[in-house]
Amino acid sequence: MAPRIFRPVHPDLELPHVDLATDVLSNHYIIPPDTVSFIDAYKQSYTFAMVIQRTKSLAHDLRNLGVRQRDVVAFFSPNTICYALVCFAVIGCGAVFSPISAALTASELHDQLETSQARYIVVDSALFHTARMAAEGTSIQHIIQADGSAKFDRNDTAHMMATHCTPSDLFVTSPTDTAPCLLCFSMGTTRKAKGTLISHFNMTSNMRQMNKHRQRDSTAVAMPQIAFLPMSHIYGLANYVCASLRRGGMLVVMRQFSVDAYLSCV
Repeated sequence: MAPRIFRPVHPDLELPHVDLATDVLSNHYIIPPDTVSFIDAYKQSYTFAMVIQRTKSLAHDLRNLGVRQRDVVAFFSPNTICYALVCFAVIGCGAVFSPISAALTASELHDQLETSQARYIVVDSALFHTARMAAEGTSIQHIIQADGSAKFDRNDTAHMMATHCTPSDLFVTSPTDTAPCLLCFSMGTTRKAKGTLISHFNMTSNMRQMNKHRQRDSTAVAMPQIAFLPMSHIYGLANYVCASLRRGGMLVVMRQFSVDAYLSCV
């Protein structure tokens, strides 16, 4: 029997080799700087210009703190409007961003920190106690509080770094096929969570596939979205944190899902 070859009806995509932070923040869609990129239930918001400026400021201070190329930096937080800032600031140091589910216990978090060999962890203030317990006996050297203005161990919070530090250009990672930018973990529903390194090329290619699909519906290109799925999961990270920002969409960020809050956002 002769082999049958199935081909897509759409033409092949051009998949350039570029690092993830450069690809998302370089404004392919000519997004006006005052476009609201992220807004939360408390009406706190970041415009596209603010995301870029604060990402560069946070990256500058993270490098001053010692974050280096190929370091792993974990982020332990529920959904927040600063998720993209932390993600691209870490990648803008040439480091690997490792998002962690806010639902983890201290022992589960400890296991993931051991697996990832993260040297830094950025933590939402509500989860700080859990992170401190989990970090004991791991390679963590610095615990950085994500939000607020109170200092821990004499370090500024990520919010303070992003707001007050002088911005500087992001480090551009050599965009090879295998250069990693993310270290994501499975949910661990059946057994111990597994880590997966994801390359810059994986992510930038996937975003082009998503955007090409949306372009067939002109109303969906920059359509506002409500982000209730966890940004720590690869779907939330790829769709909400990366693709939405890249195409100039507005994202309404829900810290956790509730029916009443969701309906108030619609």
